[in-house]
Amino acid sequence: MIRATALVVLILAGAFVAQPMAQTAPTAGVYTLNQERLFSGSLFGRRVMTELAQRQQELARENKKLEEQLKAEEKDLTVRRDSLDPKTFRKLADEFDKRVEKIRKDQARKANALNSWVDGERKRFFEEASRLLPKLALDLGITVILDERATFFAVRAADITPRVIERVDAILGDGTSGTKP
Repeated sequence: MIRATALVVLILAGAFVAQPMAQTAPTAGVYTLNQERLFSGSLFGRRVMTELAQRQQELARENKKLEEQLKAEEKDLTVRRDSLDPKTFRKLADEFDKRVEKIRKDQARKANALNSWVDGERKRFFEEASRLLPKLALDLGITVILDERATFFAVRAADITPRVIERVDAILGDGTSGTKP
């Protein structure tokens, strides 16, 4: 079975190699799609990545500010250590440690929420984009669309990613209108 599959792949690869590498669309109705490029090249994906970068910068600024505040508190506590009795110092140090741990958890929760938001937007994009593919396939005479990453060989003209991006952009735009998850 493996040999037969390998033979078919070699025969098909030979047929593709024997054909000129023109940029015209293949006639077989089999095309490839780069999903990552589809997302990152679309208005929707670019908006999500821009928002992600902005939110990450905001979170980084917030983290930096908190870090500076905590360093100042820690320094103050260290300076006051000699003037405090050990029991009072230990109580203040424990409270400080608890506050630091709470801040770390809160900031990690914010980072996780941001990652969840991106994952949700990607999922929404691909759900909406996949609903557009049957019409596009019909319009272009496509019988099969393969994920580019799972394709052993294909001529560049088989890549319909730019066409799908155009169609997705025309219908979904940047994804800010319509229903959001």
